[in-house]
Amino acid sequence: MSQKKFISFLVFIFCGALSAQGVHPEVQSKIDSLQAWISERVSKGESIDPALLENWNRRIRETQEKLKNTPASEQGIQAPSGPDAEMKTMSGYVGTSFQVPVGKQWKIRKVTCSAGLGEYQILVKSIPFPSPLNPGETLKTPSFSAEAALLTEDQTEIIYTFEIMEFQIGQ
Repeated sequence: MSQKKFISFLVFIFCGALSAQGVHPEVQSKIDSLQAWISERVSKGESIDPALLENWNRRIRETQEKLKNTPASEQGIQAPSGPDAEMKTMSGYVGTSFQVPVGKQWKIRKVTCSAGLGEYQILVKSIPFPSPLNPGETLKTPSFSAEAALLTEDQTEIIYTFEIMEFQIGQ
């Protein structure tokens, strides 16, 4: 990791409120531990051992993978409510667009970005997305976001994931 990327990462960790991003509490506790470890090392003027950092990251990814394979009901996540409501997740690289189908309406619940599938996801707050979206309207992934810049300099590698509530309309 280049020094510029590492400094950007540290600024994000120290200034960003990760717990406010809807991260599962089990994953959040591991991220908080990593943050404390980095803070302690930096405050003492010590370097970050890449092998130890990778060990922390591996444990966080394993926890995320375990949670991905756990049914939502066992995680305490409520299913979408309301008549004809369905939760959808859509992902795409920069430049991808999605069109709302006829007879449907989308309400965007959250947008995250990551540098690849299975990687850390960062909540995108710097870009306002229209909500609700009506039939025929298009939702496009951004070409740049401040959050994605924390992950990589090459924005074409970023994957944006939209959590969308889809409603049946016009019945």
